[in-house]
This record gives sequence, C-alpha cells and structure tokens, in this order.
Amino acid sequence: VAKAQSTSPDVAAALATLEQAKRGVALARADYIPDVGVGVTYSMLDGVSFLPRRAVGLSIQGSWTAWDWGKRGSLSRERLAQQDAAAIGLALARDRVTVEVERAYRAAVHAERGAEVARAALDARRAAERIARDRNARGLIAAAALGVAEAELAESEARALAAELQVRLARAELTRAAGG
Repeated sequence: VAKAQSTSPDVAAALATLEQAKRGVALARADYIPDVGVGVTYSMLDGVSFLPRRAVGLSIQGSWTAWDWGKRGSLSRERLAQQDAAAIGLALARDRVTVEVERAYRAAVHAERGAEVARAALDARRAAERIARDRNARGLIAAAALGVAEAELAESEARALAAELQVRLARAELTRAAGG
C-alpha cells in the first residue's frame, strides 16, 4: 500500500496541491509584516560653492497597513480553508489508492482459491474418467457413460484453465494497483 501511495499520480498531485496551499498561507500571513527599505545616496556637487563638494545620504523608509477593513484576515482565513481542503484531498487520494490495492488483493486471493477448487475438481474428474474407462474396458458400463465422463473431464479442464487465467489477471491487477 505504501509503494502504491508513493507512486500514485493522484497522491502526488494532491501532495503538490497541499504544498501550494501551504505556501499560499505563508504569503497571506506575510501581508502582516511591514515593508522596510534602506537607501544610501552619494552625491558630488561641483559648481556650488556654499555646499560641500561630496554628500552622503542615508534613508530609511517603512510602511505598514494598520487598518484594511479585514482584507488580510479574510485572505488568511481563505488560504487556511484552501490548505484544509488540500489536506482532505490528499487523505482522500491516499484512501482511494489503499482501497484499490486492498480490492485487488482480495480479488487475487479469491481467484487463487477458485483455481485451487478448479484443480481439485479436475483431479476428481480425471479419477472419475479413469474409473469409467476401466469399467468400460471390463464391459460394466456403456460407451455413452464413458463419453459423458470424458466430456465432464474436458469441461473441468476448461474451467481449470479459466480459473488460472483469472488468477493471472488478478495478479496483474494487483501489481498495477500496487504501483509495480
């Protein structure tokens, strides 16, 4: 199940959506941080005799929105809701993959048991056909009864092959569901 979840494109997409939502929450919270800027200027003043020839200036500038009528708070709550929805989507994707793998596993076990039953029935039909052939050779039963036993053996062989096909299909589905 863990391998299937790690290789599932649905889980990967849900995980990427969750990461995107987390970054959205961080960006929404960053709006509460004030903007601060620092600047340095250097000037050379040639031709003005009453001012110094070289001047250096330092400036610090800041801005902060004290009141925005609830815009930042609403945006933060919206982004948190998106993050919660993405987390739910990730859990849903993981659950979907888990259910698919468990269903495929149960189908494979069911097919294995069906194949065991078909093999046991085939063995029983082979024994019945062998007994019918021996009885026919001794003249105890008619050729029609031998034909019925041979037909039942052929039917049982076909069922055993069909059961083996179901096992292979179920295993392939399990491998696909498990991400292999």
